[in-house]
Amino acid sequence: MKDEGVKSGDFVIPGAVLGVGEEFMPGEGAYEEDGIIHSSVAGIVDLDMNKRKASVEARTDVPPVPREGDDIICEVVEVRPQMVLVELVVKCGNIDRALSAPSTKGRIYISHANKRYVTKLQNEFRIGDIIRARMRDTNKMPFELSTVGSDMGVLIAYCTKCRHILKKKDSKLECPVCGNIETRNMAQDYGNAKI
Repeated sequence: MKDEGVKSGDFVIPGAVLGVGEEFMPGEGAYEEDGIIHSSVAGIVDLDMNKRKASVEARTDVPPVPREGDDIICEVVEVRPQMVLVELVVKCGNIDRALSAPSTKGRIYISHANKRYVTKLQNEFRIGDIIRARMRDTNKMPFELSTVGSDMGVLIAYCTKCRHILKKKDSKLECPVCGNIETRNMAQDYGNAKI
């Protein structure tokens, strides 16, 4: 007997294959990785043939799933010439629950780092910075985020010389221990953020 795969109404667990990217777009509770649509939650499958969308309605009390438009607290783990790689920590408004996602990795391209033109990402972010970013695309892995906007950007930055928390001084950051001056793409509430 040929395996027909999952169908609408089936119960699936996270990671279950729902279909292929040529057939469906990932909807709520689903993500695409290497052209395959997977479930990101345990729940009931909904394969909408009209909209060509594969979704899963969560049926368990799961931690928050990141969605496009959500504000996410992240930690910068790598700064490359054209993108910053981050580790997703928590969804703003849900700081008491870890994220439920197929991946906790994200990226911010240089074109989505600031509303002004950015020539060097190292002037915007450094490894270890804690940032607030807005989810742009949850259908790609790693997730795509943006720090464009006055409420987005670095919330806590560490001195690159002595690793103490930098204090805001006008439009720059200053280390209270060694006096080092640095720049970042600071959120308007840098140092006083309410998550």
